[in-house]
Amino acid sequence: MAGQRKRFGEQLRVYREAAGYSQEELAERAGLSANAVGALERSERKRPYPDTIRRLAEALGLRDDARSAFAAASRAGGSAAFEPAGGPKLRARAMGELPGESTPLIGRDREVEVVRQLLQQAEGRLLTLTGPGGVGKTRLALHVARSMADHYPDGVVWVELAPLGDPALVLPTIAHTLGVKERLGGIPVDALYAHLRERRALLVLDNMEHLLDVAPDMAALLHACPDLQILTTSRAPVCIRGEQEYVVPPLELPPAGTGPPLREMEHSPSVALFIQRARQANSTFALTSANALAIAAICRRLDGLPLALELAATRVRALGPTDLLARLDRLMPLLVGGSRDLPQR
Repeated sequence: MAGQRKRFGEQLRVYREAAGYSQEELAERAGLSANAVGALERSERKRPYPDTIRRLAEALGLRDDARSAFAAASRAGGSAAFEPAGGPKLRARAMGELPGESTPLIGRDREVEVVRQLLQQAEGRLLTLTGPGGVGKTRLALHVARSMADHYPDGVVWVELAPLGDPALVLPTIAHTLGVKERLGGIPVDALYAHLRERRALLVLDNMEHLLDVAPDMAALLHACPDLQILTTSRAPVCIRGEQEYVVPPLELPPAGTGPPLREMEHSPSVALFIQRARQANSTFALTSANALAIAAICRRLDGLPLALELAATRVRALGPTDLLARLDRLMPLLVGGSRDLPQR
C-alpha cells in the first residue's frame, strides 16, 4: 500500500478515524467548525489555509513525516502519495506523561526484574502490585512503567485514582486522561473501547484499593481491547479472571543483633534508603560506627517500609539516630508531612 495516492479529504478522514475522533471531536480539538471538517473530507474545499492544516495536524498528533505528507496533499489540490498504517504512524494521542522520578529507586532491582517479566508474559494482561500502604507499590510501578515505555508503541498511560470516591468514575477518568470524548449520541465507554481497541498500550492505574467494585468494568475493558495491558497498585487484588498478583515486599532489613560492618550496613536496602533521605534533610549526615546500631534498629522497628523510613529520616534535622530511636514510639503518630510530593497516605 506504500505510495498509494489519496486526495487530501480522504487522507484527513483516514487519519481522523485512526485517531478515534468524530468530525465534531476533531473540529473542537482543532478550533474549527464541524462543517469545515466535513467540507474538507468531501473535497468541497480543495486548498485549505496553511493555518488550518497546522491545526488539524496538531489535533491528530501527526509525526513529522506524516505531517509533511499531509501538508503536501493539501497543496496539491488533488491527490498525493499517502502511506496509511504501513507507513508513517500516528502518534498515540493524549497518552499522558509519566510522573518523574526525583530520586533513585533503592533496593528494588529484583522486584523490578520480576514485574518486568510478569508484564512480558503472554498472560500478563492485568498485573496488580499489592501490599500495605507505604511499601512502595506506586514507586515500583512508576519505575517499571518508565523502563518499559519502548515496549508499548502506543504509549504508557498513568492514571491516578486516589482522588476518586466512586468506582463508576474509573473508566471516565481513564478516558479523560487519554483525551477521549463521548461521541455524539454514543456511550462514553464505547468511545474508550474504540480508542484503545487496536492500540498496544499499558495503562497504569495507581491506588485502586478503594475502587475494587470496578472489577467487572476492568474485565470488560480488557476483553474489548486485546492488545491492552493494565498494571495496577492496590492494597488488595482486583479479583478478576486472568489477574496476576505480585506482593511487593518491604525493603530488606539489616541483620539483627550486633551490628554488621559499616560496609555491609551501607548495602542493606532499608539502611541505604534511610541514609539517602537523611542526607537530603541534613547534608552532613553520615553512617558511622557510633550511629550504625541505632539506624539498623530504626529500620527494623519500621519494618523496612519505605514511606515510614523516608518520613523518619527527615527527623534527623533535629534528632540524631540514637535520640530518634529512643523517641520513635512517641513519634510514630507524627510521621507525616515530609516532601510535599509524597502520597497523602
